Amino acid sequence: LINKFRIDISSYWHNDFYLKYDFSLNDQTKLEVKTTSNSTRIHRVNHEQVFTNNNVILSSVMIRKDDSGLTVFDLFENVKTLFTNDYNKIVKYEKMLRKIDEEEAERFELNYANDNIKMYKVAFIPKFEMKEPEGVYRTEYDIDLSNIESLTDDEISIFFNEAIKND
Repeated sequence: LINKFRIDISSYWHNDFYLKYDFSLNDQTKLEVKTTSNSTRIHRVNHEQVFTNNNVILSSVMIRKDDSGLTVFDLFENVKTLFTNDYNKIVKYEKMLRKIDEEEAERFELNYANDNIKMYKVAFIPKFEMKEPEGVYRTEYDIDLSNIESLTDDEISIFFNEAIKND
């Protein structure tokens, strides 16, 4: 988003990994990021993330393994400067990374991922159009976004600019 739209949402990234969405831009506007290494745009979602009255965008990123690509450690080094004003967040993510064996970390092709990002309004993606029945919790299912129209660059820009403006 920074390179393409000149929009920095890094400060809206969740502080608690148990929150429902990856980014909370304001009370009603959220962003959830999903990745897949499949050849099709299929993602596992939590029903509560997609059946909502909130204004939610689902970002779908297709990734591809590459022996000469970047690891999660490399990516963190690349984005760490975004958090220079939030030392606690840097420490938190560094603690998470310590749980990963650096020698075992898979490598992915960054250019492929950047070229294969699409965003969708959750209101228009396939999902069960009902609340979870009483006694049913944490329902998850796979959704296929291959035939769903993604947002245009203009729609993405407007979405994020309005969300941040209304923060």
